[in-house]
Amino acid sequence: AFAATTRSQVAIIAALNAEVAALADELAAHFEQHPDADIYLSQPGIGRKGIGTLLVSSMLRRAEHDERGCFLFTATAQNASWYESFGFTVMANYHPTATWPEVWAMWRDARPCP
Repeated sequence: AFAATTRSQVAIIAALNAEVAALADELAAHFEQHPDADIYLSQPGIGRKGIGTLLVSSMLRRAEHDERGCFLFTATAQNASWYESFGFTVMANYHPTATWPEVWAMWRDARPCP
């Protein structure tokens, strides 16, 4: 049973790696291709206005209401630190493929609604 379970898990990981590779191809082909991408990326001061905090806080309130844990990936150490301020912990950091940057997998345990 252990060998069968291990083979199944390896197959799942291989399939996920194939999906990540396909996603990498899509991102490479389409990243910043949206007509408004240049406008958004060129706006000085667009970040650090509290928009991300509002979005994450809203999502966490819903998770607390449902008493569910939360999982996320992020692609910068700075973002990982920011998510830690919401109670997330780094579970792993790695390169999904040889050409992808390092990513951080993070988890926040389920919490009861305040």
